[in-house]
This record gives sequence, C-alpha cells and structure tokens, in this order.
Amino acid sequence: MSFSINNNLLEQVSKLNIDSIKILENYLELLIPSNDKKLNGAFFTPITIVDFIIDEVSPQVSDRCVDPSCGSGAFLIGLVDYFKKNTISPLQQLYKRIYMAMTYYRITSKELKFCYHCMDL
Repeated sequence: MSFSINNNLLEQVSKLNIDSIKILENYLELLIPSNDKKLNGAFFTPITIVDFIIDEVSPQVSDRCVDPSCGSGAFLIGLVDYFKKNTISPLQQLYKRIYMAMTYYRITSKELKFCYHCMDL
C-alpha cells in the first residue's frame, strides 16, 4: 500500500493557522458532517465546559485519566493543558532548588559557574 500527498488538502490545511492542539481539536470536530453527528449521537463538549469539569475534579499526576468516548479528544487535550499549567517538571524543580539555594546562601551566578567547572574536572 502506498500513500501520496494530497497537495490541495495540504494547501488548504496550512491556511488554517493551527498553532495549538486545542485549535486542531476544534477543526477535527468540524470534519464530521452534521448528519453523521445526529445519526451516531455525537456530542462535542465545549472547551469551557471541559476546562470547568477538569478544574473541579483537580486530577493528580498519579491519577488514571480515561476518556472512553474521546471523539476529537477534548478532555484528553484539556488534561494535557491542565497538567502543563499545574505541575512542575523535574527540570523546573531543579532550577527552583538551585535558585533557592543561591538566594539562601547568597551565591552569585559567577560563583555557581566556578563550582560547576571545578566539579566537571
């Protein structure tokens, strides 16, 4: 089986200015014809409702998050955004700890670089 690029479709999609996954999710909803939505009982939850529900549930990183009828993925995309806003990455945690130590011990960035180079030997 071989695939080929539909240049017309590629040109049309590139005009959409999709700069986030949430905008892509909105366009994915538009791909499903209205009569198919009615026939299959498809319903798309507005982003404001998705965000409200996720904020009310306040999921933790250790929680299991399931969206069995995900459609265009509004809840899963909403969860990704929620965790991006409400969790700190390990690298951010490290930066925060270094900054707190530098502030507490009044270490300058020049002194920190010197310590790093000494350890690197």
